[in-house]
Amino acid sequence: MSPLQKSLVKWTVSLALGALFVWVAARNWPLDKVFRGSPVLMGRFFAMVPDALGSFSGPLDAAARARILAAGGWTLDLLVLLPYVLFLSAVHFARVIRWDYLLRPIARFRFWELNRVAAVGFMAMFVFPFRLGELVRPYLLRERHKGTIRMTEGLAVIVVERLTDGLLVSLFLVAVLFRMPSTYVESYQRVRFGAWVALLIFVGGLVALGLMFVVRDKLSAFFERFRVVTGTAAGQRFLSILKAFLAALQVLPSVRYYLLFVVLTAAYWALVGLSYNVLAVGFELPVPVLASFAMMATSVVGMMIPNSPANVGSFWVFLLLPLELYIGERAFDTQAIAYALVAWAVTVLQYVVFAGWFLVRGKVSFSGVTHAHIEE
Repeated sequence: MSPLQKSLVKWTVSLALGALFVWVAARNWPLDKVFRGSPVLMGRFFAMVPDALGSFSGPLDAAARARILAAGGWTLDLLVLLPYVLFLSAVHFARVIRWDYLLRPIARFRFWELNRVAAVGFMAMFVFPFRLGELVRPYLLRERHKGTIRMTEGLAVIVVERLTDGLLVSLFLVAVLFRMPSTYVESYQRVRFGAWVALLIFVGGLVALGLMFVVRDKLSAFFERFRVVTGTAAGQRFLSILKAFLAALQVLPSVRYYLLFVVLTAAYWALVGLSYNVLAVGFELPVPVLASFAMMATSVVGMMIPNSPANVGSFWVFLLLPLELYIGERAFDTQAIAYALVAWAVTVLQYVVFAGWFLVRGKVSFSGVTHAHIEE
């Protein structure tokens, strides 16, 4: 099977995953009702007015918005989109700075160079299926610094970055569990089970990575004992990739740089949680800060599984998963799914705008983005 055919298979499977998550979302949240009705824009407020209310006239004051919500419509204070976008922008730059700390053992980069590569890489990571976009950042760095940076070094950094992300958001979720309402037993048990499983997986991943580094020479020698590895083309390729990756682990950051990376990581995930709280205010959803942190954690853990293109469906499902515990039946209203869809849409737009600025101006190769996940 050619690389292009493999890519087509991955996209097909990922589209099926997206359809599955959209179906799961539609079972619990009224996706169809979000776009049903007449859109109305008055001043700083937007509303989707259900047809049952007839032709709408008058200001979108508190009483009018309450009638729209009671009839199954939804409203949004557009003013909150500004701080939400500012939060997302702060998150972007925090991610660029923390990436620099992981890359310092390999080379020193100017901030704006890393920002260009990261903007395009973050978009690819969110948009490409099966998290294939993770390959774009190390690929682009290698292409810009041929002979200096190896792909395996960049991948080793990405593995450490992703495992640390998973561990910290799992710790966020476990910490929130101790203050999480348990009125809705089934939902609480799902979130609790997912939190502990995620924590176990990411702790295990970091421990396994550390052990691989400690026994890297013995690990290669162990696999070289097997004829199926040394005597086949696939086995030899596996062995060469393994050796290259184990060698690349030597470029992991010092304890000081890693701790700075962890602090920045915790800070930017906290910003993501706060951004969800700010956006909830615009939808008049009574989401406490702890609930927004729980939503941040479940959405991040959920998106770390093989994803659909642009995380369609999975983003909404995992974001709204813990909401019932905090606001009860309102978590299944049209307002809640509209909240999740707007959070997703603005996030996608932010990625596309930040990356598009560099792609359109030719500062980053578009062909590098499209070929990274196929070639590698």
